[in-house]
Amino acid sequence: MIKTVILDYGGVLAYPISGNWFLPYNLFKIVGMGNMIKLFIKKNKLNKALIAGNEYLTNNHKLFTEEEEFDQFFKFYKIVFEHLKMNVDDHVTEKLARSIVYDDFKIKFYDDVLEGIRKLKEKYRVMIISDTWPSLKRVLDNNGILKLLDGLVMSCNHNETKETTKLFEIAIAEYKLNPEECIFIDDSQGNLENAEKAGFKPVLMDRRNETEEDKYPVITCLDDIYGVIEEIETTE
Repeated sequence: MIKTVILDYGGVLAYPISGNWFLPYNLFKIVGMGNMIKLFIKKNKLNKALIAGNEYLTNNHKLFTEEEEFDQFFKFYKIVFEHLKMNVDDHVTEKLARSIVYDDFKIKFYDDVLEGIRKLKEKYRVMIISDTWPSLKRVLDNNGILKLLDGLVMSCNHNETKETTKLFEIAIAEYKLNPEECIFIDDSQGNLENAEKAGFKPVLMDRRNETEEDKYPVITCLDDIYGVIEEIETTE
């Protein structure tokens, strides 16, 4: 019997307004016309620059405060601009880091999330396991979601991500979970594979309704999970 529904954050509960988790929605306002033109000219190199910056984030992922997160993203944007060979003033880099860390408007929750979690709470424990940074806790709190959760496991607190089974194992130990009684919902098949290895029952969230067939059950909104749970419980 399913007792706990565990959710990923990005792509399941929320998405970045800009379309990229590392580029704030007010990028143009922050960097100005001149730098924006340079970014457009160098757009083919931007992805490689972001990857280089992300390597730094990945290798320095144990942090607990938003101040630490701000310092990390300041360095992240410095690395990105260095790879693009752009001479950008530090005050611009600081504004980018401040926006990505402290601005709640950088993301938007899907319309079904708040009510969907409230409904799930009537019958199940609800948790989040996410590859994320300390500011997520504030964002969840400001949107009325944190108080609804029975658990929150953030990768940054453990220096582990869902790229292995370790973050799932941490959640199991910390919240005394029986994995066979847990549904885990994510938009990444790789993460689901690791959740399955840890014993969870994986479900793919496809908010864009692009997946025709998958080795895991597919849902497009939170309400779809009830049918998946019913099917799991009737076949056990």
